[in-house]
Amino acid sequence: MDNKDQYDYSVVVNDEEQYSIWPIFKIVPEGWKEVGFKGKKEDCLSHISQVWTDMRPLSLRNKMDELQKEWTETVNTKSETPSHTQSEMSSTVVFLVNGIHPISTKPTDNDCKSFHTSLNRQYIHITFTDTAGGTCLGMRIDPNKTVFIDANFESELGSIEVEGICVLDYVRIKCFARINLQTLSGTASLEIIKKLTPFEAFTSI
Repeated sequence: MDNKDQYDYSVVVNDEEQYSIWPIFKIVPEGWKEVGFKGKKEDCLSHISQVWTDMRPLSLRNKMDELQKEWTETVNTKSETPSHTQSEMSSTVVFLVNGIHPISTKPTDNDCKSFHTSLNRQYIHITFTDTAGGTCLGMRIDPNKTVFIDANFESELGSIEVEGICVLDYVRIKCFARINLQTLSGTASLEIIKKLTPFEAFTSI
């Protein structure tokens, strides 16, 4: 048997809450500190197995907890019920803010180039085709949140994802849309931001 195994050891931990053992007759290295448990090697290792249940470094755990918190807050924010009730809104708003709906973005001349021009101006029109007569909304898009998915406007191929703000029946709404460049159609969902006064609605966007 190795005589070294008969030495007494001390359980030590570093700033990342990672555990190890260290001979008691040696000075603990910089960055480590004793936790107060001493004994034979087997006893120290057994103690570590009981207390060191999460092998991730502290910095990694904190970062993952932070990301989880941000994700939870995002989900909760989107699921919060607005301060106003849907009974205060038009039937069109109530219908469109629930679920995903088919849309068309075809301009008058049915041209992808015209749509691209509107996109560059950061203002497009989308028509929800599943309402009576269709509901056309002008949307101020956020260029920083536009995603091009193999998009080629010249060849009219690929698709884009856009996010923007529009107003419908005195309600400011956030719109998330995915548009196919070949058909200039796609799907969209709406999220209520705020019920507006007539003056606010008139001066919005």
